[in-house]
Amino acid sequence: MSARWYKRYGMDFIHGTFNLSLEEKGAYSLCLDLIYDRAGPIPDDARWLSGICGVSIRKWNCIRNRLIETGKLVAKEGFLSNARADFELVSSQFHARKQAESGAKGGRKAAENRVDHSKNNNLAEATLKPIEEIRGDKNTLPKGNGASASSNAEFWAASKAYLSPHSENPGALLGKWCKTYPKPEVAKAIGAAQVERAVDPIPYIERILRGAVKQTAMPVC
Repeated sequence: MSARWYKRYGMDFIHGTFNLSLEEKGAYSLCLDLIYDRAGPIPDDARWLSGICGVSIRKWNCIRNRLIETGKLVAKEGFLSNARADFELVSSQFHARKQAESGAKGGRKAAENRVDHSKNNNLAEATLKPIEEIRGDKNTLPKGNGASASSNAEFWAASKAYLSPHSENPGALLGKWCKTYPKPEVAKAIGAAQVERAVDPIPYIERILRGAVKQTAMPVC
C-alpha cells in the first residue's frame, strides 16, 4: 500500500541533519520519501538507489555508509529503514483504523436512525387511518340513512380529533361543513389535508370543498 502523503516536520529535518553535507541531506531526504511512499523499508539495492539519487554506485555506497553511521538509516536483512518513519507509519495506520471504526459506527448509527425515522413515520401514518378508512375512494364511507351508528361515530371522533388543534369548536365546524357539503366530500377533504400534512388545514379543507361543490350536487348530509 502506498502512503504517498506523509507528515514532514521541516525544522526536525533541518536540526537532525545539521552535521550532514548537502549531498547527504539530499540522499537522505529521497530515502525518506521512498520509505514513506512504500509504507515500509526499502531494498538496500545500490544500483537502484544510486540511480534515484543520480550518483555513481561508488558514491552512493559512501553516502549510505555515512547515513548508517549517523543513525539516519538502519540496514537489516537487505533493507533500509528509518526509526522515525517506522513510528510515523505505525501511527498513521492506527489512526486510519480508528477512522474506519468511527465511520462504521457512524454508518450503523445512521442506519438505526433511518429505522427509527421509518417507525415514526409509520406511527404518524397510523393516525390517519380513521379518516382514510372512511374516505369515499375506500368505499367505506357511510352514505345516507344507511350509515351505521359506529361508522358515523368513528367519522366524527376522528375528524374532531384532527381539527381540535386548529379550531376552538371542531364539532361545530364539522357540523357546518356537513350541512353545507356532501359528507363524502367532507371526509375526502379532511383525508387529503392529513395526507398532505397541511399546516393550516381548515382553509385547505374549505378550498377543496368549494371546488367539489362546483362539480357535484349538494345532497343533504
